[in-house]
Amino acid sequence: MKLHFVWIGKSKDRHCKSLISDYIERIGYFASLELTELKEVEGSSEAEVIANQPHIVIAWPISAQGRKHIAGTALFDAAGNRCAVGQATWIELKDAAASEVQRSS
Repeated sequence: MKLHFVWIGKSKDRHCKSLISDYIERIGYFASLELTELKEVEGSSEAEVIANQPHIVIAWPISAQGRKHIAGTALFDAAGNRCAVGQATWIELKDAAASEVQRSS
């Protein structure tokens, strides 16, 4: 069995790091384990986002390098006023990247 854990942000708290290290050591006897820490999403909120109201979400690619993709996103209200904007780093899974190469061949 193989486990793949993905989470956003670095583990800065030393107690949390210790618990993660202990878990990795314990689970390693039963399954292979892959850990992925993703960079936190960067962005800003510019206006209140009201629940249950129509919104428009747009996204665009900024850059790609191998399996690493940087994307921009923005959220607008129904009148077209920008509510928030952000940037995120996405890491394509190795299996997905290999499948894509095979499909395009």
